[in-house]
Amino acid sequence: MNDPVGFKPIVTLSLVAILSCWAGVATAQPMTLEDAISTAVENSPALATQKVAEQSAEQNRVSEATQYVPQANAEGGVRRGQTPQQSPQGVRFITTQAVTTQAGLSHRSAWGTQLSGSLNLERSVSDSVFLGNLGTVWGVGMTLAVTQPWRRGFGTDIGRASLRDAEFGIAQAELESARIERQLARDVRLAYWQLWYTDREIEIAEQALEITKQAREQGVARISVGLGAGIDVITLDTEIASAEERLVIARTTRKARQIELARVLGVDISEAASLEVDPSPPANDPAPALASVRESARQQSPELARLAIERDRAKINVLLAEDRVKMNLETVASVNVNGLGANAGEAFTQFSRFEAVVGYVGVRLDLPLWRDSLRADLESARLNLVRIEAQEREVRNRLDASSASTINELEAATARAEYAEKTAELAAQNVEATTNRFEIGQATSLDVVQVLQRQREAELRAARARVDQELARVSIENLTDPLLIEASREDEKE
Repeated sequence: MNDPVGFKPIVTLSLVAILSCWAGVATAQPMTLEDAISTAVENSPALATQKVAEQSAEQNRVSEATQYVPQANAEGGVRRGQTPQQSPQGVRFITTQAVTTQAGLSHRSAWGTQLSGSLNLERSVSDSVFLGNLGTVWGVGMTLAVTQPWRRGFGTDIGRASLRDAEFGIAQAELESARIERQLARDVRLAYWQLWYTDREIEIAEQALEITKQAREQGVARISVGLGAGIDVITLDTEIASAEERLVIARTTRKARQIELARVLGVDISEAASLEVDPSPPANDPAPALASVRESARQQSPELARLAIERDRAKINVLLAEDRVKMNLETVASVNVNGLGANAGEAFTQFSRFEAVVGYVGVRLDLPLWRDSLRADLESARLNLVRIEAQEREVRNRLDASSASTINELEAATARAEYAEKTAELAAQNVEATTNRFEIGQATSLDVVQVLQRQREAELRAARARVDQELARVSIENLTDPLLIEASREDEKE
């Protein structure tokens, strides 16, 4: 039977509605996922704060490195007072006024060797009640000294321990930046695909509403020529009201998704309403092999990398604690060359002839009588190392379990999407067949509503499965992707 209204253009009109919706999204210049991640990284206050921590760690390394740089020192002053002197007549006091200057260099090597050298010049005037005016005396002196530890503080492992710890501090700060960046990328992906699903939900709801409205118009036309019943229009009106309610809910959800995406991107909330995502569906790539995911997860794990750095720093702490428990045994040697004269020239002349040379060689021993606290510190450092190694094993096990679980979720979502899309295709064919039957009076409006509902549910399941599939991929990428901050540094080098 031919109908004056005609129902066959319904599918065509629904396709036009979908294309119009997509055209509107394209006009709004949707952002790609890569653009969204770049924006979030650029606007992240957490990353900016961590950059400051990196700079602080670098300054700490510079400070530690200066302990192996020779240090210059200088001193000048005035000395005035009385000193006792023994004489045949007993103790006598000599009044002295002196001006002294001194300059020197000192250096500590990574082996623990301490070297120092100094040159001093002094002009003094002495007077005594019994001896009279002793006149002006100029003195020149040079001292060279070396101290070499043999137990505590000996060797480059101890000498460079603090510098290595500072370098590990830099690596740890950079790793924290990478962890923040990876977590940020994961949050962006989640918010991005959730918004994509909401757009798809609105698109499906609008398509179903349009078809239902077309069916209602067909039902009204049938009643006008005496071929339909009023119940058909009432049923379709009810479905239209339900569809419009679903659209309101979906659009409200979309606004919430836009706000969440704006928060993650670090843009002003007032810009949330303008955020649009690429309508292209997620890629349907095959699931990677479990073995490769497990291996990559272990290699790229920020948590394992952090624990590895903590383990190295804990080993340094153990080494230093062991060193503090040792006794201090040092060889000390020094050479003094002096010169005196009535004037500076005479003093330097005598100094240059090395007539007054004093040498010293000795051994210094230092051993605490009670070392319980030192031994307790050593045991605590060792226990901390054991704790970190146990945490590493725990993280590896957790990564292996997460890898297997994520691969399982991806495979399940892929299978669900495949079957849901087949169901949606069959449901679309069923909608077309039912609407044709409704057109010739062999189906009721309730039949049309039911097949439309099944089609909508199947399409939503397919979209949800695609999103779940992509979220599983996000989890895999979060486990296996190289640290984003390292990739950005490689780009900067190029």
